Amino acid sequence: MRLNGRREILLYLGRSGVNRRGWRKVRQDYAAVLYFLPTRRVWTTSEEVDALDRTRSLTVETVLGP
Repeated sequence: MRLNGRREILLYLGRSGVNRRGWRKVRQDYAAVLYFLPTRRVWTTSEEVDALDRTRSLTVETVLGP
């Protein structure tokens, strides 16, 4: 599903749509999957966000260690 705009992306990630500090953090964390248009609009897809989250997540074995 395509996520259009800062507010929609923040809401999809479970954050407040008006939180400027939260948007800065999201821009840093999800820079690889955010696409910026020349008109200062941003978009991404929920599938790309989910895939990035899955690649960065830790498995139970990694957390527990040897």
